[in-house]
Amino acid sequence: MNITYKKLFNKIWQIYKSLRLYLFCVFLISSFLAGYYFIAPFFETEAYKWLSMQIDKSVLISELVDVDGVIVNALIAVTVPLFVVYAGVFFAYDVLNGNTELLNKSTVYFSIFTGGPGKLLLILFSGILGISVYIFREGSVSEAIYLAVLAGLVFLIPGVFFLYHAHPKFEKSIFLDKYALLLATIFGTLAIFGYFYGVLASPVRIWFAMQNSFGNL
Repeated sequence: MNITYKKLFNKIWQIYKSLRLYLFCVFLISSFLAGYYFIAPFFETEAYKWLSMQIDKSVLISELVDVDGVIVNALIAVTVPLFVVYAGVFFAYDVLNGNTELLNKSTVYFSIFTGGPGKLLLILFSGILGISVYIFREGSVSEAIYLAVLAGLVFLIPGVFFLYHAHPKFEKSIFLDKYALLLATIFGTLAIFGYFYGVLASPVRIWFAMQNSFGNL
């Protein structure tokens, strides 16, 4: 009976991984097309120029349409589960006295929670690459190359790094034997900090922006 359940679980897991890969590819392509067909052309419109003027005039509007803040909050939101998993895994390493065989068999399933940062960074890179291709097509070759290289450094390389470490793998080591509990504490603290930052940062910034805007009336 246990073998049957295990086979069923493995089958469901394989289907999930295939579907997850398919959806990830869809998001990558969609992000590229959005960057090429919608975002890049929008920067040339009168609406964008008007919006830029309003942002320069009002701190509140700049906070409400803060794209950088949205991206940072999204990255923090998907990074918190990664920190939680690593905190738990380091703690488990200490509890299991370095039994890496048992630990590695369990962590293979944690990518459900830890793949977010890498995938989000790669999706952002795909969107910026779409913008770069549009700029290149318009004749601004140097600007397109600069933007593509910058996106590679900021999004592509960190994205690949996070994806590679989405599945925690451990080998028995003296360092981990000594510092596993400390690492668990550090990652746990980062998870708590990230969670509260994600919950409080935007409302606090908007509140101060409102105070500043209405106080100047």
